[in-house]
Amino acid sequence: MFKKVERKFMIAYLQGQALIKKDHLVILTGGVGYLVYVGNKLLNRVSLNGQELALYIYSHIKEDRFELYGFQSEEELEIFKMLLAISGVGPKTALALADAGINQLIDAVQQAKLSFFTSVPRVGKKLAQKIIIELKPKLGSFKDLNLKTLSPKA
Repeated sequence: MFKKVERKFMIAYLQGQALIKKDHLVILTGGVGYLVYVGNKLLNRVSLNGQELALYIYSHIKEDRFELYGFQSEEELEIFKMLLAISGVGPKTALALADAGINQLIDAVQQAKLSFFTSVPRVGKKLAQKIIIELKPKLGSFKDLNLKTLSPKA
């Protein structure tokens, strides 16, 4: 039998000066600039180049790419990883969904709001249904972590 190997990555957190680009940030730390994809809400909140920023990082590695995705909280990162674990959801789609907000996402899953998911590019009705079905049981364990109040119905 093969042993399941847990994937661990070297970059888990970055703190440094943020340079604003069109659809990403470059975080300058220790003389190195890291290209980090972030949600539109965070991209719009970074007001000036050189602003100090701290991000939790997800390293997405494929044969032909190595991409970093940044989040301001561990909760956002965990939701992103849950979404990414669903077949058919790539990192850009997971980022867009997580960017909508944890409470809104949880509410959309609990209430089976297809329109919340289909409003995101690359998410059709079938994928939205799949996301709801797969996330519903996982969100209970996410709430049990008691990281903070995630939903008004909690």
